[in-house]
Amino acid sequence: MGLLNWMFDIYQHDQINQVRQKQTNERWEVLEELAAARQEAAAIRSTTGSVDGERLAEAIGELALGVKALQRLLVDTGIVDASALAEMVRAVDREDGTEDGRSPI
Repeated sequence: MGLLNWMFDIYQHDQINQVRQKQTNERWEVLEELAAARQEAAAIRSTTGSVDGERLAEAIGELALGVKALQRLLVDTGIVDASALAEMVRAVDREDGTEDGRSPI
């Protein structure tokens, strides 16, 4: 039984190491995405430091497109009901104390 336990321990340690490596890779991916987002946010500013309206409008358009696609995907695949999604949007909107259809940045 000693050899079998030893082999199982090696297998377990290998599985643990694979999970740890996957988590490390996922953390790096998140950090890279964050860095890219920061770089994109910096690109909204002009060379003088003021906000470039055209770049800002482009960024908001990209964000709106992503949100719309995600909403449709969630509803169309049946992951969430359209009325439940609308209620969640209202609930999140009220979190800042004002139901105004916006979220603070």
